[in-house]
Amino acid sequence: PYPVPCSSSVESFQVDSFLHDYCCLFSCSGSECIWGEEGEGMFLCCALACLSHDPLGPSDSSSFCHLTHFTSSLKIQVIEDDRNNRGSEPFVTGVRGQVPPLVTTNFLVKDQGNASPRYIRCTSYNIPCTSDMAKQAQVPLAAVIKPLARLPPEEASPYVVDHGESGPLRCNRCKAYMCPFMQFVEGGRRFQCCFCSCVNDVPPQYFQHLDHTGKRVDAYDRPELSLGSYEFLATVDYCKNNKFPSPPAFIFMIDVSYNAIRTGLVRLLCEELKSLLDFLPREGGAEESAVRVGFVTYNKVLHFYNVKSSLAQPQMMVVSDVADVFVPLLDGFLVNVNESRAVITSLLDQIPEMFADTRETETVFAPVIQAGMEALKAAECAGKLFLFHTSLPIAEAPGKLKNRDDRKLINTDKEKTLFQPQTGAYQTLAKECVAQGCCVDLFLFPNQYVDVATLSVVPQLTGGSVYKYACFQAENDQERFLSDLRRDVQKVVGFDAVMRVRTSTGIRAVDFFGAFYMSNTTDVELAGLDGDKTVTVEFKHDDRLNEESGALLQVAGQRQGPGRKCGMSVSGYKKAAGKRVRSGERVAGFKLAPIWDAGAAGQGLFFNFILFERQLQRGREREREREREKELPSAASLPNWLQWPELCQSKARSQELLLGLQHRCRGPTTWAIFHCFPRP
Repeated sequence: PYPVPCSSSVESFQVDSFLHDYCCLFSCSGSECIWGEEGEGMFLCCALACLSHDPLGPSDSSSFCHLTHFTSSLKIQVIEDDRNNRGSEPFVTGVRGQVPPLVTTNFLVKDQGNASPRYIRCTSYNIPCTSDMAKQAQVPLAAVIKPLARLPPEEASPYVVDHGESGPLRCNRCKAYMCPFMQFVEGGRRFQCCFCSCVNDVPPQYFQHLDHTGKRVDAYDRPELSLGSYEFLATVDYCKNNKFPSPPAFIFMIDVSYNAIRTGLVRLLCEELKSLLDFLPREGGAEESAVRVGFVTYNKVLHFYNVKSSLAQPQMMVVSDVADVFVPLLDGFLVNVNESRAVITSLLDQIPEMFADTRETETVFAPVIQAGMEALKAAECAGKLFLFHTSLPIAEAPGKLKNRDDRKLINTDKEKTLFQPQTGAYQTLAKECVAQGCCVDLFLFPNQYVDVATLSVVPQLTGGSVYKYACFQAENDQERFLSDLRRDVQKVVGFDAVMRVRTSTGIRAVDFFGAFYMSNTTDVELAGLDGDKTVTVEFKHDDRLNEESGALLQVAGQRQGPGRKCGMSVSGYKKAAGKRVRSGERVAGFKLAPIWDAGAAGQGLFFNFILFERQLQRGREREREREREKELPSAASLPNWLQWPELCQSKARSQELLLGLQHRCRGPTTWAIFHCFPRP
């Protein structure tokens, strides 16, 4: 960690603007931190020493505190200040370039044209007008999008708009959805798209007169003309294969090998499912859930169960040909819970007893997912697979894996291979699942190496989740497992979702990060989308921005709910998004100061995300850095001006911390000066 001044000499740090009339050059002499003073003609300089000893003073490890401890204290203070200052007043989204409260602050949102920060949160709410300025500012331009974000009880859900058979009003050129930033002209008979400037005709049934300000007189009666986020019911033209979808299904696929039985997992799970099936997600205010359920158990072979309501006892059908999996039945496999309650309860009572004496330790994995996907495909519906798996799939079957837990590779160049999938078969399988709308949630209960890097490929690309309980024992771990299971089953899910991000002229989306699959460069495809899922989008300039019009973003996402309805949401932020549509606006600027102010709140989250996604690239970068380090000057070549007594003896005058300034120390005995700015 980088060393910083002792906390005893720094009472508080405040993040204000980018340039300050202070010199932030400091050094340490003994245990006292000496900061540079403000002076006429003095320049801004941020210098850090990465030293095992101080070239300007005696060696004393107590004179430095770890950056980790320092930044943690700063973060806590910033969080507390934000809660105190911004938690009492509602956040109004209509103010251009306004930075929202932190995510750790409890606040209410009033939607006045820009999307709520619960749905879209930007790394900066002031965007540079040119790419050159963006490079100088070193502020990442990105948005973190959470289409199904959970709202507090005090906030209303997005309004649902029904345009009938005609569907929503869109731009003919760029296909952007109607939002508050569209400008109506020619008395309301046409509108100009705020994204591509195309002028479009207004349909006769949507026509309305304009007031003296140029706004429609019904602007505040229509959510799409006054709100940053709204939803609308999709017409059949927006649905897959041009027909409304069937109700989705949940398939519970339970490992019944020796390990699962011995740890008590199977018995615990079956007991919990008896009551948990009463809490399946529902469509709006429906009295009962339309979600159908099915059950599969497996070890080296697969067992399908017929739980049709007309049966007195469940029937089991075994599929032993795991190399070419098929679904042995359709009628009676996916059923309504209320209609088949007695048969389902009987099955869940019998499963732990049927496999109580099993000695089978080998399992399959890929054929299990393939079977679940084929069942959904045969039923012509989307759905979710809940897999409960205990061991490395070493049985002879497609997707068989080998134990590659080689400790000798740790701290070598080949260590990265341990974090990459063994085979591309699971990625191919994941693509098929996405095409079918089959989301996979994986619950792992390993007692030894299980190769999460490979098994998690399908959940990652289908918008699912992975839960891992190492050395699971029912009596010790049941509370944590059951809590995760209940939350996972009960949360509202959108199936077969597609999301697209549109931007105004001047910027474009260039990179997407998250648990999803992209078959092209524009559409984010998620077999399952819930309130825990976010998508991070990075933007870059492709033209100069206009300071007056700013930059706009619209996110439109289509999904199927827990019933038969297919909906779209739109939100925008003079940035916007929707089918849920969300819209929003960001200010374009020529000055660096407001850009840094507005970007401080979001940089940390985005940088952490990028670091995680590009971790493998960092290994190669570190090697190159080590080579460069050998050529860098040592502490003996420290410039003489840094040893001026006036600097070393000056009293602390500035307690400002500049966020975002790049700093990377080059070695244990090297001083590095990174940023110098002439005082204005």
